[in-house]
Amino acid sequence: MTINLNAAYIEIVPFQRTTSEKESITESVLEPAASNSNNTPCIGIVDELKSVQSDSVTVIPSTSSSQSMSKPLDKALDSDSEVIPIKRQKSIKTSFQEISSYSESGMKTRKLNNCLLYMISKDHQPFSIVENEGFKNLMKAVAPQYKIPSRTSLRRWLDNKYDVVSETFKKKLSSIEDLTLTTDIWSDTLNMKSFIGVTVHFGIKVELISVTLGVYELDERHTSQYISEMLLKTCVEWGIKKDNVTAVVTDNAANMVKAVELTFAGVAGEPVAREVQKLALQEITKRMGSIEHVTPLAIANILDPRFKIIHFNDAIACSNAVSKIKDLMKIHLRQIEEIESDSDKSDKSEETFSLWSDHYKLVHRNWKSNKSEDSLSDELSVYLTSPVGRLNDNPLEIWKDYKIQFPILHKIAFKYLTMVGTSVPSERLFSQAAQVMTQQRNRLKGKRLGKILFLQSIDKNYWDIY
Repeated sequence: MTINLNAAYIEIVPFQRTTSEKESITESVLEPAASNSNNTPCIGIVDELKSVQSDSVTVIPSTSSSQSMSKPLDKALDSDSEVIPIKRQKSIKTSFQEISSYSESGMKTRKLNNCLLYMISKDHQPFSIVENEGFKNLMKAVAPQYKIPSRTSLRRWLDNKYDVVSETFKKKLSSIEDLTLTTDIWSDTLNMKSFIGVTVHFGIKVELISVTLGVYELDERHTSQYISEMLLKTCVEWGIKKDNVTAVVTDNAANMVKAVELTFAGVAGEPVAREVQKLALQEITKRMGSIEHVTPLAIANILDPRFKIIHFNDAIACSNAVSKIKDLMKIHLRQIEEIESDSDKSDKSEETFSLWSDHYKLVHRNWKSNKSEDSLSDELSVYLTSPVGRLNDNPLEIWKDYKIQFPILHKIAFKYLTMVGTSVPSERLFSQAAQVMTQQRNRLKGKRLGKILFLQSIDKNYWDIY
């Protein structure tokens, strides 16, 4: 090891000597150092030599000869060591940007306001949470510059959020062809009020979506006529066409069953829950053996690629369901032919002379013959004889692959597989309503309760809509 001294610094060039030379130098220096402890410069050199012996600590003394020269520089000289970043003061521009982001219309303020509304809707929190001392202390620690809004502002923002998101769903529901509704009536014993709840269920591609349409306060006696008016009002409010309602699922109360019949008379679909509950009571000892005779559920079972007809015990019930599927296929075929005939008429009005016109007519006639009733039976037969799907597969995803092979059956399957067989969603809705309508929030109006439950039921992605 070589030590070059000058007036400004000491330069250390390590690993210049062998291990034996280092030991001899250390011993020769340590002996006089032990005998003369008042020799201050020698102590600095001894410290340096000890660092050489350990091969772990290298020092650079201060430029002042009176200061100690034993400061370790392992981390400074080791290229693989962790470098501690130097804290720098924020620029004026960055500081002003951060301050402006917490203004009334700032980005961070808008984000925190949205998160606050989300928490109130999802976690059944009252609007008065912003006045709680613990919440204020939390926000002061997390975001000191954030101005906590009042409960009045939160109510206004929730109404605005409901208007924007509900408008998005109204446009979506108006384009859905097959919808299932569930409904039920709930009485709040705290405020002695009654509410009717409505949920909607539908499929988009391979995803089944469920949304709470609302909870509406009932001001009159629960007659079937009044309930029918409320159901019709709900459909009109959300832009739901009665022809697009596949089924309405409710309990077996006489007024509810009659109200559904009055509202959706002649609509495609059957009162599923009514038939299921009636047959279940009659055949409870047979563990619901007659459920095969509930036509909508039997059709849904056959059109489920995972089951088809393999679990049917009653051959008559299976035959009736297959016959019903054929009738539905004929209806869909006639609808397609009517649409095509209208398009043919419009094409003829703009038709020009062509040498291949006779050929096109023959091709069209041949295509129609392939779409005859016999071909429909063949389509159903090929589907029923094909292998069943795996139990863990999503039936809607399977039908997505079947769409080209079974075009008519695909439409019918999507209609019946997106139905719900029980009124559990509406029952669960009132369990959530009871958590919102607590003694602390006993003055909450039915209209705002419905808005909260709707916002609670939607996916988190829709909360980014402004």
